[in-house]
Amino acid sequence: MTAKQLTSYVFLGGTAVVMFALLVALVGPLIAGQASDSWKCPTAPPPPPVGPSIRYISAAVVSFAVGNLLGLVRYRFPPASALSPGQLILYQVVITVFFLTVALLLLYETFGTWQVAVYPDSKWWPITSFVRCATEQATWQTVAGICGVSALVGHWLHRRLD
Repeated sequence: MTAKQLTSYVFLGGTAVVMFALLVALVGPLIAGQASDSWKCPTAPPPPPVGPSIRYISAAVVSFAVGNLLGLVRYRFPPASALSPGQLILYQVVITVFFLTVALLLLYETFGTWQVAVYPDSKWWPITSFVRCATEQATWQTVAGICGVSALVGHWLHRRLD
């Protein structure tokens, strides 16, 4: 097994583990009969303390770096064969959809922040409020999601073919 194949399998396996953990976190309450329990978050969740915030940011930065390093190892040598047109189109579609989703989420964040500033009792919470609520109610699931997305972005953005 070559280093490229090994890093591909490691990255794929790590991503699969993170996605499985998130799936269990989402489906677990339904199986356990807790689906009617809602999270008890205040209207405007307070900012988290500095210590946990630094740990969340550090986890994201480390995951980004790990994704970057796996990309560097994986793409250290030029591919033996070029991508087929179908594979290239699929790759471009996936990246385009990902960044379009990020742009739409940022648009919603802007709208939610504006709504809460104008109408403090607005039901249109910005994404920041949902993340604050999630870090209080489901800490490890939130950190797993942060790490998974950061590693994926680091892998995609730092793909180098020299």
